[in-house]
Amino acid sequence: MVAGVVADSPALASSVLMLNRHYLAVRVVNAKRALTLLYRDQVEVVAVEDGHYNSYDFESWCEVSQAREKFE
Repeated sequence: MVAGVVADSPALASSVLMLNRHYLAVRVVNAKRALTLLYRDQVEVVAVEDGHYNSYDFESWCEVSQAREKFE
């Protein structure tokens, strides 16, 4: 069952640092919780790419992830 494999993925148990709107650390949550909050538009992803900070909502993060998967 593919869905069960994804739901039990060790990657979903990895830690994610949550920041407030001033970019101060608030707490650490697991990736599953972070993805849920991202899907609900309650948070955004901040990623460092080539020395620059970029932020993504759920839709744009999915697009970036799919593009990376294609080219890797």
